Amino acid sequence: MNYRVQLEFPFEGQPRTKEERLEQKLGELLDEPVVLHVTQNRRTMISATRRTDALHVRIHRMFLRAEAAIVHALAHYLKRGRSTKASRVLSGFIEKNREVLAPSDASRERVVTKGAVHNLSEIFDDINQRHFEGKVFGATITWGRRSSSRRRRRTIKLGTYSYDERLIRVHPALDQDFVPRFFVEYIVFHEILHHLIPVASGAGRRVVHSAEFRARERAYPHYVKALMWEARHVRDLMRAPPRV
Repeated sequence: MNYRVQLEFPFEGQPRTKEERLEQKLGELLDEPVVLHVTQNRRTMISATRRTDALHVRIHRMFLRAEAAIVHALAHYLKRGRSTKASRVLSGFIEKNREVLAPSDASRERVVTKGAVHNLSEIFDDINQRHFEGKVFGATITWGRRSSSRRRRRTIKLGTYSYDERLIRVHPALDQDFVPRFFVEYIVFHEILHHLIPVASGAGRRVVHSAEFRARERAYPHYVKALMWEARHVRDLMRAPPRV
């Protein structure tokens, strides 16, 4: 794809905001409705969620200063997934514009994907390709922190998803030899669904696991097998020793 194309900014006619102009141009390039959300999220520069009304795109505000080649690379990335050329163009743009990022938070946790047994980055990419056609954008994954407490657990949350950070955390108790890959994949698959499916609300309450969510979760090929494995081994996972 040739990224050296000219972008007609500003548009003729009534003056528009930069957000509106970029939203319209992405819609034209992708040939579908686009709803643009401009953020200052330092962790995720680009993400997209396809909903019934449109493709909802979240981008860092630095892209409001993007030139034509960057906008076309952005559209190609959103349409094709992890295109090597588009990713390289966008990464270069982000690197050149790091001065517009908010100051770093010293307390922010470090993202770690490679464990002693399981590599979350490999698992995420594999699931994305096999089950989502490579169209999952914007989510980051990491092993969660191990607690230094020696107190016996009564419950254990094996995976979480932060909508604000767009971050999947997987409990480090799963990074053990006796935990099969298909089970870690199931946990990652579950959290990816949280990234893709917005929390619904109705009757004054939030519905995290909607009917759509449950239906898509049951489509995971090892769904029943994973639930059976969890039921048999949850006590073993809660006994996992802390590692700091």
